[in-house]
Amino acid sequence: MQKSDGSFGNELLTSLAICSLLNYGYYSPDFCKAITFLIKTQQIDGSWRRIPLYGGHTDKAIYGSAELTTAFCLEALARYQLLDASAEHREKQELKEKTIQVCEAQEIDSGKKKSLLLFFRIIRSHDWWLYKIPPLLAIAYAEILLLDLHVLQSVLTVSALLFAIACVAAYGHIINDSFDIEGDRQVGKSNSMTQFSPWQRALFCLVLAGLGFILPIVMNFGTSPTVLLGINYLLPTLYSAPPFRFKEKGILGIISDAAGAHAIPTLFVATTFSHLVASPPLQSTVLAIAATAWSFFAGVRGILLHQLWDRYNDLRSGVNTLVTEFDVEKVRFWMSRIIFPLELLLLSLVILIISNSTPLILVCTIFYFLLKISFFKLDPTSTFDPAPVQKSYVVPHDFYEVGLPLILATTLSLQNKWFVILLLLQAILFYPGIEQRVKNFVQSLQSKPQNLQSLQTQLNAVQAEVTQLNSRLHQTQNYLEQLQNQLQQSQTESQFHQNQTQTALQFHPDNFEIHLELGKVLEKKQKWDDAIAAYRRAIALNPDDSRSHKHLGDILAERGQINEASLCYRRALQFQPRIFGI
Repeated sequence: MQKSDGSFGNELLTSLAICSLLNYGYYSPDFCKAITFLIKTQQIDGSWRRIPLYGGHTDKAIYGSAELTTAFCLEALARYQLLDASAEHREKQELKEKTIQVCEAQEIDSGKKKSLLLFFRIIRSHDWWLYKIPPLLAIAYAEILLLDLHVLQSVLTVSALLFAIACVAAYGHIINDSFDIEGDRQVGKSNSMTQFSPWQRALFCLVLAGLGFILPIVMNFGTSPTVLLGINYLLPTLYSAPPFRFKEKGILGIISDAAGAHAIPTLFVATTFSHLVASPPLQSTVLAIAATAWSFFAGVRGILLHQLWDRYNDLRSGVNTLVTEFDVEKVRFWMSRIIFPLELLLLSLVILIISNSTPLILVCTIFYFLLKISFFKLDPTSTFDPAPVQKSYVVPHDFYEVGLPLILATTLSLQNKWFVILLLLQAILFYPGIEQRVKNFVQSLQSKPQNLQSLQTQLNAVQAEVTQLNSRLHQTQNYLEQLQNQLQQSQTESQFHQNQTQTALQFHPDNFEIHLELGKVLEKKQKWDDAIAAYRRAIALNPDDSRSHKHLGDILAERGQINEASLCYRRALQFQPRIFGI
């Protein structure tokens, strides 16, 4: 048999192998698969006559005998199984290595996430990031509008301010928690700083204080903004740390918190932008003053709300605040009738100042508040309370935290397309707050028909109740008329009886029975003195009659003359032991 290159030799080899296996009873699909696999992977080439057999090598030519062909097939199967096992082992090893790599990557990611979550919990970012930072950015955007600043300069300044303010806010919460550990432990309140030693807490504060000053100094914000930043670090320290601890000093605690958390940061932002131009316009200065005053009153109301909602824990831990020293309703009156109106008045002034350069701000603000008013009218369950006793949502806050910053950032983007950077920055950094407000808005829209249906149901129930009350009122009126008629009839009969008795006395003045009956009539008419006189006259005429003594005792007991009443009752019992039905 001659060698044949190409597919002929392979096909012949395969055919011979299969025939031999069939003849010798070795047929199995694995043999066919093995030979086909070895041919395809070039483990067997066209020179099939010189195949190394299993267990060694041979130069003997294979002429297709059944024995040798069978040996070749066994060799092929062994090689296939070894190759297959090796490939499977490699696949398992590769899968194991990939699994280990994935697990290690997941452990690293999980560790990073846990570290970030721990860091955010330590600085209590959930208490200030979505609530105190956006109003400050709104003032920053307003200053950019009024000063007509360049995009790059504005974005860099906003980023630096954002970092510095975040450091101050984190510092304020860490130092407050550090000095509240003992009080929180007494009331069972969690405090993230309990897991750290005193020197670690001090290190946190020093690091945050240093980080906050880096960018303002590097970017040369100026003397006034840097001084304001220092004051912003000082106020939380005075608020929390002994021996000052302004938070327990009544009005000092309110002023220091409102200034440190709201007013000074607002002035810091406005002053920073004012120093970016050689001669800031008057509008920028007026905006800085108005915004600082507005944020101060908003901060006063905010800290009073915080103390109001935390009043129970403060009383338990012995912490003295302004709210614990005064009546709750008095504090709520100050917040609702004095502080909140001033807050809205100053907010209106801020909006008017900004709208001088961009009227769109005023239009959007009016639209927002009209929308809120319409929701209150359509939702019978909604209430407007700027000083709620329980922790709840207060209406203007979504405008401070979401509406106003987005309106101003959008206005900047419409004036210069590159300011969309600030709009995207606002949307990304504060997405959770925006998402929540949008959900609330959509739910309010979807609940309108339900609210109207609920209102109609309540109105129907009220109408049914009013109808029922009217029916009861008519019944009561009829009953009162009957009682009045009976009373008039009784009075007429009593008067008639009295007249008859007095007439009888004219003819029989010494008849004790007539005096006794006259006393009863006068007693019913509540003429106590006349009744007493009639009973005493009856007793004088017949001292042995128990009835006169009993009736006289009743009147005396009714008038509080207990001793005399007791004496009358004893005499009545003396003459008639069963007069009281005993």
